[in-house]
Amino acid sequence: MSMDSTSPTLVSSSLPASPILWPVDDGGESYNNDYDGPPELDNNGDYDHEMPLDIPDQRSDVDFGGQIQVDVDTGINHVPLPQDALPPELTPPAVPPQADNDNNDEPEDLLTLVPAFRQTPPVRLVYLQSVIAHITGVETVVDTTNRLQDGLDLIEVLPVHPRPLRSLATVKKHLGLQVDDYLEKKVGLSMTINIDWFGITDNRPHSAGAVYISFNNLHRAMWYLTQNVHLAMVIPGPKEPSLEQLNHCLKPMCTELHTIYKGLAMHIYGFRLPWQVHGCVLCENSDIPATQKLTGAARHSHKKHPCNYCVVLLTDLDMDTAYDIKNFQLRSDEEQLRHTNDSNIARTEAARKAILDEHRVRYSVMNEVPGWMLIRRAPIDFMHNFYALVKNYFTDFLVSGYLLDSSGWSAFERTVNSITWPSGIGWLPTNMSSFCLTSSRQFITICPQLGEDHSLPKADQWRQLSSILPVVLWLKFKCNLPAIYNLVLYLSVAECILASKAISINDVDRGQRYLQLYCQGLHKIGAHQTINNHLAMHYSLVFRHFGPAYATWLFGFEHFNGVLEKVNLNGHGGSEMEYSLAREWVEKHRLYELAISLPADATDKERKLVQRIAKVKGKDRGTLRTQIAECSSIGTIIPPNQKLKFADLRSIPHANIYQLLLAFLHNHLVNDDIVDDLMVKQGATVFAASQSTQLLSHLVKDGIRFGCSTAT
Repeated sequence: MSMDSTSPTLVSSSLPASPILWPVDDGGESYNNDYDGPPELDNNGDYDHEMPLDIPDQRSDVDFGGQIQVDVDTGINHVPLPQDALPPELTPPAVPPQADNDNNDEPEDLLTLVPAFRQTPPVRLVYLQSVIAHITGVETVVDTTNRLQDGLDLIEVLPVHPRPLRSLATVKKHLGLQVDDYLEKKVGLSMTINIDWFGITDNRPHSAGAVYISFNNLHRAMWYLTQNVHLAMVIPGPKEPSLEQLNHCLKPMCTELHTIYKGLAMHIYGFRLPWQVHGCVLCENSDIPATQKLTGAARHSHKKHPCNYCVVLLTDLDMDTAYDIKNFQLRSDEEQLRHTNDSNIARTEAARKAILDEHRVRYSVMNEVPGWMLIRRAPIDFMHNFYALVKNYFTDFLVSGYLLDSSGWSAFERTVNSITWPSGIGWLPTNMSSFCLTSSRQFITICPQLGEDHSLPKADQWRQLSSILPVVLWLKFKCNLPAIYNLVLYLSVAECILASKAISINDVDRGQRYLQLYCQGLHKIGAHQTINNHLAMHYSLVFRHFGPAYATWLFGFEHFNGVLEKVNLNGHGGSEMEYSLAREWVEKHRLYELAISLPADATDKERKLVQRIAKVKGKDRGTLRTQIAECSSIGTIIPPNQKLKFADLRSIPHANIYQLLLAFLHNHLVNDDIVDDLMVKQGATVFAASQSTQLLSHLVKDGIRFGCSTAT
């Protein structure tokens, strides 16, 4: 091969068939019409010449002997050889003449996009009328097809080429309205990751970690059902691992997240063939310490970088600047990821420590997960953050501030205990849910925590307390300490707005404003504030990204920790206890799948055996029996696993309970003659008020727990 020194680089190409090379106009010189056949193939199956790049202002002199010379010269003027100059096997097929119509003036790219526009105007009009009548829902497929064919039959002269189309699907395709051709059917999984540590032994400190994955594609009510949550791993104790140790634990999970991001073939309910499924992590939803460890961020006690979202110093938390939302200097995810990469490639611990002190981040293996963002994908946990503010107000002002004396605490306790709560409200701000039955069959409370140790162990209890605290403190602080009372008003109103199941952007801004007033009020009276106060100033940003607090708070994941904490363990080290926790979780899932996978023709004996497995496991494993039974209960009612004495229906503080139950029996047992226990009737069945009914704290129906109002 020969070329000039000014020739461009030539690229070799393997062609599937013999090329037809057309010579160029050589300034009026005669053509060489002698055809020597296709170029010879070399030993590798490639043609023994190379194809030139398509470069403007170049002229190619082609010699069929196999040599190509490229000279940079004037523009190319391609003139095809006459048809008789080619052998018969290389003669291109004849193209039928196009009908003379207006389409000849249409742009070629438009005709390619909408092939139906190559037709004559009458045919196009029939196409458009028929398809529009179908896609607007005016006509059915049959009516539209009849309209199409009748319209074509009314045209006197139909074009020969292209031939008019008579199928509705084909016409829609040629008009570019077959929408399915432009859609690729794929399934995407949106996942939320939670990581937390909890104690699993009573006689010595031993913390184990758990990584849960929930799936946001499910309905909100199904997110945190145990059978729908994947336990990715159990991290062994007895202490929490460092970030470097945690990276080794999380590496296998990150590899699997990469795989599902690329796509996997999975079987989907309702479809016979597997679908290509892709998955991505929507967010990391954990408490603040776990989030900072998982993302490699500095801890919230760091003097220079206590906040994940903006630039603020730890010493600024007692200043107005920490609560001036409009002037926050927000951090950038892209910049943070760049610094984590710098930390990864740093060779010394001192260099990594310098990056942490300067830019607040270290390398975490989770940063390699596709779509992972250190700030945007790590929302602030409303449950731990906000209700910590309620707890701080209660302890800092009422307890540590000695604003209530002994008589004040007694009045406070009596007021709280006098409130009637709705059934199923959850944990109450005292141990009012703990009742015992005295000899006179009256319900009394035991161990009122607020009146004795002034503390509550559950976030749900602080949640209920925040809703009633302004009413309880009204008489005490309204006149004497209006500044302190206004603070509890701001806090309670903010909780009422921000903890709603559904919320608008305007409500988010209103709730954020009340929280800002609360923190600014604390600053005015000189009260100390923590990082939780400042993090609450970013709720507006979190709610705009993830929706209401119900979408991100951790009550569901905390429940899973409680489930694992109650598993009976042998206390052996060497990760044996953590292995038992994982086995327990997987076994529970398999039992649930066994219960719901019974065929329709399963016998009663088979169903009873499955229920027996759940009950036997429950006797040995505590809460497992209830949860498996809840999962497998279809149309059944499960009472609590406790023994109770008979109650006197006439003495409980709920009027007409006895008469309502008697009327219920009359309506459902119509063949039995059931009478009041104060009535004497021969042959009748007496419904005794004191020896026929037990009061249950709750029951489970179809997997849903219902509380009893008499237990609150």
